[in-house]
Amino acid sequence: MSRLALATCPDCKRGPTGIAGHDALFSQTMSPEEMQFRCKACQQAWARKLRSTNSYAWAPIAKLAGADTPGRPGTTPP
Repeated sequence: MSRLALATCPDCKRGPTGIAGHDALFSQTMSPEEMQFRCKACQQAWARKLRSTNSYAWAPIAKLAGADTPGRPGTTPP
């Protein structure tokens, strides 16, 4: 089974790239090691880590974890 088997939208099936991933991804949580995103089109969750080469590695994840990102939809602004 592919690691992207949960992804249902075309952008997530291709996989995110670069700093933004794709236009439907929104930041959800963060930790010192990574930021986590969710796709508003298909709800797939993704983790983005910065590599030592200053490029980004994206991996699908089953569950979000970490602190809410500032300005996340559904959160109260400071």
